[in-house]
Amino acid sequence: MHKLLLLFFALLGVQTWGSDRPNILWLTSEDNNVTHIGCYGNEHAVTPNIDKLASEGFRYTHCYSNTAVCSATRTSWITGMNAVSMAGHNHRSSVSVPEDKVIFYPQMLRKAGYYAVNTGKTDYNTRKDPRLRTMWSTSKLNWKSLKENQPFFQVINHVDSHESRAMGKDYNYPQDKVKIPPYHPDTKEVRANYGHYYKNVTKMDAAIGKALAELEKQGLAENTIVIYNSDHGGPLPRGKRYMYNSGTHCPMIIRIPEKYKDLWPANKPGSTVDRLVSFIDMPSTWLSLAGAKIPSNYQGEIFLGKNQSKEPEFVFHFRGRNDGKIENARAIRDKQFLYVRNYIPYVARGQHLPYQWKIPMQRDWENDFKNGTLDADQSRFFKLKPKDELYDVSKDSFCLNNLAQSPEYKQVVETMKKKLDTRQRQYTDAGLISESELNQRAAQNAITPYEVIHNQELYDLDAYMQAAAIALEQKTEYYSQLQGLLKSKDSGVRHWAVCGLFMLKDKVDVLSDVEPLLTDSSDTVRAMAAWVVIEINQAPAAYKVFEDLLQSNTYAELEVLNYIDWMGKENNTALIPFVRKYKIKDSKLKPFHDYLVKGMSALGPKQKIKKQKKNKGKKS
Repeated sequence: MHKLLLLFFALLGVQTWGSDRPNILWLTSEDNNVTHIGCYGNEHAVTPNIDKLASEGFRYTHCYSNTAVCSATRTSWITGMNAVSMAGHNHRSSVSVPEDKVIFYPQMLRKAGYYAVNTGKTDYNTRKDPRLRTMWSTSKLNWKSLKENQPFFQVINHVDSHESRAMGKDYNYPQDKVKIPPYHPDTKEVRANYGHYYKNVTKMDAAIGKALAELEKQGLAENTIVIYNSDHGGPLPRGKRYMYNSGTHCPMIIRIPEKYKDLWPANKPGSTVDRLVSFIDMPSTWLSLAGAKIPSNYQGEIFLGKNQSKEPEFVFHFRGRNDGKIENARAIRDKQFLYVRNYIPYVARGQHLPYQWKIPMQRDWENDFKNGTLDADQSRFFKLKPKDELYDVSKDSFCLNNLAQSPEYKQVVETMKKKLDTRQRQYTDAGLISESELNQRAAQNAITPYEVIHNQELYDLDAYMQAAAIALEQKTEYYSQLQGLLKSKDSGVRHWAVCGLFMLKDKVDVLSDVEPLLTDSSDTVRAMAAWVVIEINQAPAAYKVFEDLLQSNTYAELEVLNYIDWMGKENNTALIPFVRKYKIKDSKLKPFHDYLVKGMSALGPKQKIKKQKKNKGKKS
């Protein structure tokens, strides 16, 4: 990439640039939060180039990603809309979107006369869209096509700090130069893993430095606004994918040349900016700086420049499926509080994700939990999560002390809940029915998921939010309401009713309510009902539902495999032979399926386990 970068700047250097509009160089790094960067207070971090950039620019102290995984972040960036507004919030979901409703920001830059280039990673969840091949001016850095006085907008993505670079240990890294958060065990093994990652963050910083040096060498620095930020929080366990500060609080530094000082967000370079900024604000802000038109459905605020809008009161966060594991949570924060709503509280925070478990300290951490050597803060990751979480992040940056049930914070929780509800309705949150159900409705109506969620006859968001709120109460006084919701004509409402009964099954006899749903018209409702019945009495008919759903061409493959995993070894033994021979239909589920088969194999007869491993070896 650096050779291409040198060519890029060398060719740019011969251009005669106009002085009215700035060039914009957007440098992104992967998977690092503020705690990995020296100028954000980590005296042990070796990031001299980013630190220098901060001294020459403006360092934002309250910048947050709206989600904590790369594809959903980049989908939000490229479209100017939170990915939940188009059903692109689930990792690598590859959704289709209508071209007249979803506009990619590079299209607007090019219409405004900018030469727009993206170097490196794309990773959008709208990969079926043909515009992804044409929205940038070039993908081959053919800079000879630049017109005289044409400003450029360049994105350069740096991967040295990516999660894959956290999959190792460095015992030679100075152990006293590592900061371990209190939710991780402070052991030699953990410190070695942190040291390995710190070393790669320094490599990322060096790459940032090379880009900045070349910009200076070619005489372009005085005409170029430089932006640096990560794409979400750090990759070490409980960072990436999770909506705590560790997963969403990101560095952002912007250097603005003297000639554009009217754009400065503070009086002088080297200053900090305390404005609340979220990633969804970036596309609108970049277009504003470029003098480009901003599509009317873009959701961000303009946080920099002449058209700067009022500082937002809150930042919205969302979490969906990661790899093959279902998750569903939303959050909202201001500068003091972070409120999290967990839509699947009956599943542990730390679900086994095959890719995440390649990180050595993740496996070490899990083993320490199983061995009972962790304290309460370190153990919480592996336990069920509450439906509501509230943290005073001004005092508790590690998000350890959940205040949601504290009487003195009752009003804060209620206020944050209402604000979150408002944001979900404002953004037309696509995550209130299952991913599988949404895809099925789109296919049945020959439209995109975006068009489904924006059609109230096909997607009744208010009804789903109300049903979810009742289900999440987990109180017996709501039992009769859940019974009523089971009769809804809308499968999304029925699904929430079954989820609510699942959470009441140890308090109320719900078997007679759920059993009729084993033949429901909705595959996802049938699957959830089968899990409830299995948890109650392990009825063969419920196991048969799982087998039928996997054997037939249904949309419930994702749900069934997750439920089999969640029900644990006590209840999934009967499915061992079937899951072993089952051929996965959705390729993104294969790593999860392989993990599931491996975990279930330990339950079977030893002779069968040996035979299974032997056959598998021959095939490879």
